[in-house]
Amino acid sequence: MITTSADGAVSVYATDLDGDGDADVLSAIFNDDKIAWYENIYRDCNGNGIADTADITNGTSLDCNANGIPDECEITSGTEFDCNGNGVPDSCELLGTRYCTASANSSGLPGRLTIIGSDLLSQNDVTLTVCQLPIQSFDIFITSRTPASIHTGGFSQGTLCVAGAVGLYVGPGQIVSSGTIGAVSLPIDLAAMPTPTGLVAATTFSTWYFQLWYRDTNPAPTS
Repeated sequence: MITTSADGAVSVYATDLDGDGDADVLSAIFNDDKIAWYENIYRDCNGNGIADTADITNGTSLDCNANGIPDECEITSGTEFDCNGNGVPDSCELLGTRYCTASANSSGLPGRLTIIGSDLLSQNDVTLTVCQLPIQSFDIFITSRTPASIHTGGFSQGTLCVAGAVGLYVGPGQIVSSGTIGAVSLPIDLAAMPTPTGLVAATTFSTWYFQLWYRDTNPAPTS
């Protein structure tokens, strides 16, 4: 039952009037001489038979950004990223600020770097994750205290986002593979940040910049 007040409805149509993916109802009412729109405010984006608002209220679904849409629906629709696959939108876990624009690789998309964890140095809890990579590529995270935005050429593509004293994560277990899902993840030790002259500890108020280097065929082999 939508309403009991449509006295003399002569035409009733179901269509998505507001573009939110739900069918609304539009009716022409003869006796009232008006056109009425009944908005569908019941939303069940995950298809579990329970309204999204109830899912969020009872804890069945999370809504980390408090926008009224369950996190899993935003991830599935592509309006939010979840590079580490933990079911939480990256925007709710993000550390730092993106400052450098990546170029599209052979996947058709640019690699997307997300840094998650704690912003407290004492907790030493930081993980680098990248998704939207070519599958089966071997990848190396690099870091520096100096940001850059250098468009490379020759045998390289894309943009170099770090400069100066660049350190490489090439220690045991640090060279990673994107595997069959086109994604990588690396927990890092803030007490052992790589530099050209050895490992150093990050300090309070110090700023470090990160990037992922990987091989690709786009269309010729490049890095």
